[in-house]
Amino acid sequence: MNENLKLFFEEVAKSEELQSKLVHAANADEAYAIASETTPGFSKEEFVEAMIELRDEQSDLSVDDLEKVAGGSDDGTIFALGLALAALWLID
Repeated sequence: MNENLKLFFEEVAKSEELQSKLVHAANADEAYAIASETTPGFSKEEFVEAMIELRDEQSDLSVDDLEKVAGGSDDGTIFALGLALAALWLID
């Protein structure tokens, strides 16, 4: 995975505001705009691939694991579900 994408996901894990923005993104273009504005240096294609990888990884995680992925916040499960749902519309 692109190093800048890794940095972006680290920022997401730390920021409830960023998590909320991503969960409420209307489509892939809006999610990518949020991501690239936060941490530039990766293409939309790289972003889409990373989101699909996250969705696939999350399907094997427990609720506790999902909360850890999201930085242990109370909204961790909601954030992880939002990412998984976002990845679904990225494929469409």
